[in-house]
Amino acid sequence: MKYVFLSEVGQMYETEQGTSGHRDSAFAGLESKLKVAIADLRAAKQALAAPSGNSFQDRRRFFEAKSNATTSNGKIAELQLKVETRKAWLTRQGAVVDSEGNVDWSKSARVVEYDDNSLKQSHTMLRFAGGRIFTDDACAQAFDTRNMVTQFSGPGKAIYVMGRTGSIHVSSHAVGYRHHSSLLAGTNVAGAGELEARNGKLTWLSNKSGHYAPSVVHLIQVLHQLQKKNVPMDFQLTVLPDNDRYPNVQAFLSKLEMLGEADYELSKLMQYQIDDEILAQNGWRWRAHDNEQPGIYAISSGQPVPHKLARQWLKSRGLRPKVAIQAGASR
Repeated sequence: MKYVFLSEVGQMYETEQGTSGHRDSAFAGLESKLKVAIADLRAAKQALAAPSGNSFQDRRRFFEAKSNATTSNGKIAELQLKVETRKAWLTRQGAVVDSEGNVDWSKSARVVEYDDNSLKQSHTMLRFAGGRIFTDDACAQAFDTRNMVTQFSGPGKAIYVMGRTGSIHVSSHAVGYRHHSSLLAGTNVAGAGELEARNGKLTWLSNKSGHYAPSVVHLIQVLHQLQKKNVPMDFQLTVLPDNDRYPNVQAFLSKLEMLGEADYELSKLMQYQIDDEILAQNGWRWRAHDNEQPGIYAISSGQPVPHKLARQWLKSRGLRPKVAIQAGASR
């Protein structure tokens, strides 16, 4: 099958291949946060060290810190984790960082890469078996994002795109080297975002991509493909542009239904040129009034016709769906 809702790369990213891809601003922000975390950790450790002087205030501060050792050690462990996380946020993207949190810009220099042939793209494509996700044809290597990273969400996440035929490709993100556009060489995609997986199980998914800015309908296409691959729909979702969070896919779909928004099957149906004269040939009609949900109905009974059945009949009449491309010119 081919998905009919596509999104193209934003205009500002069209000429990125072979450039540094705005790495400086992205890495500088993370570098600053890492330095703050390092300074906070040192200050916390210093508070537990022996007093530097013999004054009453020096000794009092030292013994106060010692008397609250459990809390202090917990705080140090928390700060240590923050330092390690922020360092991984940079180094997994290819940045070379010293012990003070400084980025060595010359050693971190790379250019945006595109996977512009089928061999490269096969290396990033996910495989599915038994509801789990793998990275090899034999389905022996379970997909896991624990050692990956994204610029937006940090360590433990990966970026993905879905091609028009439903193939899903993933990569660790690296600003100025590996972007969403890298995975299918800047072509139009049916979906894009970030995800998290543990030992082959999908645990979280979003439609976050600055390059493609996918809408909700693109996310629904990805969910449809995952469902076809028998992936359990119990993973968490984050849906942009409002950053809405859902504990599972059903909670998200229930919200759409409550809002009266088109689901995936209806969205596909509405890409056909629907004409009442054509529908009448099969004893059908489009909804007659606002009290009816959008869709096709049987004239004789007034009962709704399943969207998929209606699409199959329209296709048998030689009709084809229109491809709707979300233009990137305005982004």
